[in-house]
Amino acid sequence: MTDTAIPVPSVADRARPVSAGAPVVGVHFFGATPVFVLGEEALLFAGDHERRVKIHAGAILASASDGTRIVTGGDDGNLVETGVDGEHRILASDDKKRWIDQVALSTALNASYMAAQISLFGVVVGVALLLAGIGFGILAIGGALRSPETALRLFAKYSRKAHAPGSPTPA
Repeated sequence: MTDTAIPVPSVADRARPVSAGAPVVGVHFFGATPVFVLGEEALLFAGDHERRVKIHAGAILASASDGTRIVTGGDDGNLVETGVDGEHRILASDDKKRWIDQVALSTALNASYMAAQISLFGVVVGVALLLAGIGFGILAIGGALRSPETALRLFAKYSRKAHAPGSPTPA
């Protein structure tokens, strides 16, 4: 009998050490190239040849990627976009140098908008079910769920009583 087992590649065989030289606060991928977001001013492209690209004048506090670019925010008040080739440009800058500690791209914004709309729909459905429950409670108290005549008698109590023809109509 021959062994036909296919060897399973190990993750350890596919991994290699990377010396970042700074704290790593995030990682994104441009295809098969990992890009490490370093906590201190730079991105580290760790493809076949490692290269460090300085993009901020301080700590990088937040990052987001859509696979074609990385957008980062830092404590220098800049919002920076970096492309696959490492070229970067400042998208926005705060004159007061306030920290930018949250960054989101289109897909994340779409997901958050969808979540807000779903939660609003849930609130509307909850109110509708509450009102339906109150309505069924009123019908149950009036006895309409047992027989329709009892519910009609409940409303008949509050209607005007019939009077004989020729008698004055009550005001």
